[in-house]
Amino acid sequence: MARSDVEVILLSFEPDAEVWMRSMLGVGVSDCYRGHDGIRALYTDIDEVFREWQWFIRAIADGGDAIAVRADFVGHGRSSGVETTVNDGGMATKLSDRGRVAWQEWFAEQGGWTKAPRALGCGGSCIGAFAMRESRRLELDTARLRSRRQAAPTHRAELTPSLA
Repeated sequence: MARSDVEVILLSFEPDAEVWMRSMLGVGVSDCYRGHDGIRALYTDIDEVFREWQWFIRAIADGGDAIAVRADFVGHGRSSGVETTVNDGGMATKLSDRGRVAWQEWFAEQGGWTKAPRALGCGGSCIGAFAMRESRRLELDTARLRSRRQAAPTHRAELTPSLA
């Protein structure tokens, strides 16, 4: 996902959705973004910090109206170029009755994936689901998406399957 893909991403979010990013306060990303304008601001903030960034999705636990994700993050600082890596980060999402994201919290910290199931209130049962689905990995590569858009602009996010 890249910043210019945000309009497509917003299609999956409720207009009053909340996205929490508490673990990124130290790099200039706010702790909470509300509504579509807030989510646009989130992508702007992340792009201001990182010139390119990627999430490598390692596992997904689908609980119907709740989803927990285990992922690794790699980003390169916009000014410094220094690589930032977060292994085993996590994300928790609650869906509305319409199947759109109503609430989401990212745990961009080492081992943060263990917080995702707890945030959804399912603790160890979700962690077991993570372990069962770790053989496949999806890459979310913003640098590659940006270079493709420069050659031929599009407005869609792409997921590339790869083997773990």
